Amino acid sequence: KRGVKMGFFQKKKNDASIQADAKPKTSNGKKYLIAVACRAGMGSSSLLHIKVKSVIEENGYPIETIHGNLDVLIGFTGDAFMSMADIAAEPDFQNKPYEVIGIQNIMSKEEIQGKLETFLETMQTK
Repeated sequence: KRGVKMGFFQKKKNDASIQADAKPKTSNGKKYLIAVACRAGMGSSSLLHIKVKSVIEENGYPIETIHGNLDVLIGFTGDAFMSMADIAAEPDFQNKPYEVIGIQNIMSKEEIQGKLETFLETMQTK
């Protein structure tokens, strides 16, 4: 099996990640940046960030993430901001130069995956 060298150890890639490597989700080869944040950056957004990274890895999405409190958005030039739906719906986050993604259930990988796929489709049409 293929593996990734990590120091003295070798981590085996499972079949799903090998497939993800072979099938990029975008045709333009671009990597996107999403800021995952909430007001404090410690509780709910930390859990959301863990789930988002897991979905990205499992599906081979061309997305990188950063995490923190809402201050990470000061001067943010990335592609999207993801947070809980109530925060994303606030007037402060309307008409931004980046996509705003609200998540109702931060523990739902299915919802996160659906929102990320919609985001990727939107980015391909821009």
